[in-house]
Amino acid sequence: IQVAYDDISGIELNPIAPMDISGSVRIEGQHKTKTSDIQIALSGAGRNITATVDDQGRLAFRSVEPGAYRVDPGSYSSLYLKSVSWGTADVTAGEIDLRNGLPPRSDVSVVLSAEGGELTGSVRDDEQKPAMGIVALVPTSGHRSPPFFKFANVTDSGTYTLRGIAPGSYKIYAWDSVDRNAVMYDPTFLPQFDSTAKTVEVGRGEKKTLDLVRILLPDSLR
Repeated sequence: IQVAYDDISGIELNPIAPMDISGSVRIEGQHKTKTSDIQIALSGAGRNITATVDDQGRLAFRSVEPGAYRVDPGSYSSLYLKSVSWGTADVTAGEIDLRNGLPPRSDVSVVLSAEGGELTGSVRDDEQKPAMGIVALVPTSGHRSPPFFKFANVTDSGTYTLRGIAPGSYKIYAWDSVDRNAVMYDPTFLPQFDSTAKTVEVGRGEKKTLDLVRILLPDSLR
């Protein structure tokens, strides 16, 4: 609250106490991942709050301050985020708004799937020799929030593998080096390399092979 030069009266302040939020985590498909190994977090408002998750998939966030948060399911090589709901609202690509306290329906439901697609292939340089680097898979349809981006380090032999890909359309890039935050958050970064990207459609449980040519990142973008 910022007060200038005039007196004010009749203002009532009602501080909101930290809140506890409960919910569940479920994994669809055949998998060997224990739900207690899943790291679910609330990110936002300058905070990062990790939930406790038990073997039955029950999750709990404790002492959450008022603010707007995005549910971050973490990164798992063989799983993808299928949905996040907050009460009756789909917040897979949205936020949980706690600035006015908890609504009547405040349970969080996170669904992960083990039925993602897989991409493998080789990365070559301009001389068609195996090249190390980083491969980035960028969603062009559906949800475009960070959990749906995939990154892989290219091996010494010039091969890569991306697993746990959500069904959808993507562009795929291979750089010698890249800032992952620039890929996900900087709207001016990717258009510079669209002419060298490949497009790919990945279905549920589908496996594809796609060979790439490495992009040398200009010094000005490193």
